[in-house]
Amino acid sequence: AKGRVREVTVSLGDLTLTLDPFVSHATNYGILLGTDFLAPIKANVRYDHNVMEYTNDHNQRNRITIVYV
Repeated sequence: AKGRVREVTVSLGDLTLTLDPFVSHATNYGILLGTDFLAPIKANVRYDHNVMEYTNDHNQRNRITIVYV
């Protein structure tokens, strides 16, 4: 990692997160997310269906398609 950036806003559909991510040398990804943001949004990763279920900004459950690399 090259360093850390503070308070970066990331939007995933109807969910907005503020993260303190590390800057990476990777150039082949738009963004690499770790797993520390999963607990606060009550995420459930459904590997068998390629989706992540989560609680959105309106306290409702929703899901997005995820891609594994």
